[in-house]
Amino acid sequence: MYNNDIVGSREKISEERNSRSIIKGVRSHMAIIILGLITIIAFTSMNIYLMTRGDGIEKSGEIQIEEIIHTMPEKELRIVKAADFLQIKPSNLPKLSKPVEKIVIAHTNSVPCFTEEDCERQVSFLHALFTEFKQKINIPFNFLIGGDGKAYEISGWNSQADSSLQRGYDNQTVYLSFIGNFDKIIPSIRQLSVAKLLISEGLSNNYIKDSYKLFGQCQLMGSVSSPGPALYQVIQQWPHWQAEN
Repeated sequence: MYNNDIVGSREKISEERNSRSIIKGVRSHMAIIILGLITIIAFTSMNIYLMTRGDGIEKSGEIQIEEIIHTMPEKELRIVKAADFLQIKPSNLPKLSKPVEKIVIAHTNSVPCFTEEDCERQVSFLHALFTEFKQKINIPFNFLIGGDGKAYEISGWNSQADSSLQRGYDNQTVYLSFIGNFDKIIPSIRQLSVAKLLISEGLSNNYIKDSYKLFGQCQLMGSVSSPGPALYQVIQQWPHWQAEN
């Protein structure tokens, strides 16, 4: 009888220890999950704030311009097809009439990215934002230009950036959009060089007319400040920029 009591006590202690271990493990997993959710919510909230806060940026007056980060220019163009890592089929948008006449520079008005992982995360976020929240067929740009030195192909050289009748979108226009917000800072030298490499590729392959015209998105769509006052000042120094549409 005494031995049975000892065995029973040991079993009870063992069960209590197991229960405590299980509870401790569950709490640990819950803490990790909660921390992950907080990170996702914070990241998404920041993006949505930047994307939806409106474009009421003053287009006149002093702008304090800083370079976002010091980098070296890219020597070779590296294009990543966004459809591959998004695991989606290419959008069925109207075809471009090549060679196109206009290049439009924009920005995504979101947080910047400097690594391939971060840039792919940003592209995924933008795809969800435009297709689910704004009810677009796809991200309304032909290419996104990342701070990691890569161009992310959305509609590419074959299709229009958007099929809507919105001013500035047609079969003679290619949109190059810098990932980030460039109201008061300019993109890195690396990021700027990718846009120039894309334009060079377009010219070499007869995707773009030799006499093309370059605009900021704000020139075609007056209700937006894209590509941001800081970046807009930069592209005004580029070849083919036009003061008037």
